[in-house]
Amino acid sequence: MCPNAGDSDAQTDIWRDLFAPRFVQRLNDAAPGANFTNEDIPELISLCAFHTLAKQKPSPWCGLFEQEDFEEAQYYWDLDKYYGTG
Repeated sequence: MCPNAGDSDAQTDIWRDLFAPRFVQRLNDAAPGANFTNEDIPELISLCAFHTLAKQKPSPWCGLFEQEDFEEAQYYWDLDKYYGTG
C-alpha cells in the first residue's frame, strides 16, 4: 500500500521461470491432471512450512520437495523481499 514500496515481479518472475519448470514437470507427472504451473510453485513450497507449523510436526507435504527446491524457493523469496521492500 505504500507508494514508495518496490515491485519485485520482474526479478522474481525471471527466477521462478528458471527453477520452477523442473518441479512442475515432476509434480504433474506424479499427479496427472493437476496442471500445476510455474506460478504455483513458490506457494506450494511454502505450504511445507505452514503445514509443519500448524501440526507441530514435519509435514508429509515436505517430502514432495528436494533440498534444491527449498534453496531455489528461498532465493525467490529473497528476491521478493529485496526488490519489493528492501
